[in-house]
Amino acid sequence: MICWQRNVMKTNRRTFIKWLGRLGGLAALGYPTLFEPNFPTITRTTLQIPGLGSLFNGTKIVFLCDFHYSKLVLDRFLSRTISMIRDLKPDVILLGGDYVNEDPLDAVPLLAHLSKLQPPAGIYGVLGNHDYWAGADQIIKIFHQSPIRMLVNETITLRKADQRLVIAGLDDAYHGSPNLEKTLSGIAKEQPVIVLVHEPDYADKTVTANRTLPLQLSGHSHGGQVCLPLIGPPVLPPMGRIYPAGLQKIKDTERLVYTSRGIGNLMPIRFNCRPEISYLELQAG
Repeated sequence: MICWQRNVMKTNRRTFIKWLGRLGGLAALGYPTLFEPNFPTITRTTLQIPGLGSLFNGTKIVFLCDFHYSKLVLDRFLSRTISMIRDLKPDVILLGGDYVNEDPLDAVPLLAHLSKLQPPAGIYGVLGNHDYWAGADQIIKIFHQSPIRMLVNETITLRKADQRLVIAGLDDAYHGSPNLEKTLSGIAKEQPVIVLVHEPDYADKTVTANRTLPLQLSGHSHGGQVCLPLIGPPVLPPMGRIYPAGLQKIKDTERLVYTSRGIGNLMPIRFNCRPEISYLELQAG
């Protein structure tokens, strides 16, 4: 009788351990595929901007990029994201490209969601490499039918009394023709300019520019999507490997580049690299 009970206990223990292992495996698979890609986090950063006018002190920017919107994206995910952004009450929203994966018409519902946000200084975006693959001309037309302005080697100037803050939106560095000097023609060299361009590693091409370029905002890398402890992201795209995520100094300068992890995904998996709403507060430096 005692032996029988021991055998039963051993069998139950083995069964329990086996099922525990299965549940652990499901949890390990479920977290990076079901949880992390669907719950964006807000990253808050205060930035010292040399030459920033006192009236722009405390300006709040929300930066978003890499939506990769498709019919597989859940509306409740975007609705949750929009609600989080609205609560931040940004002064201006900047978009860093890669709005869709393959179908340019997917930009229509995406912009319908984003147009619900109405920051005082507006919403402005640039193109990414996936937008070119999907059809940049059609995406630009869709933007023109929305209140969101697309910048392709263009600037937008925010004004407060006699002070200005310039945002330069460059063409995609991978498939387009970004031209910083042409874009900034007519802008005084001492005027602070925030550069908006999809690929972060483009920053190295601005090093020799005789301009006041304190900050570049980019995406493209998704932060790697999978960031292994002590190792980091094993895979990064071309033009997203030098400045893959977060705030970094551009080499040989005091200028900064901020690379967002993005909102969407190429593959439906993220690990240690949640989608990001970048909340940036500017301070006069």
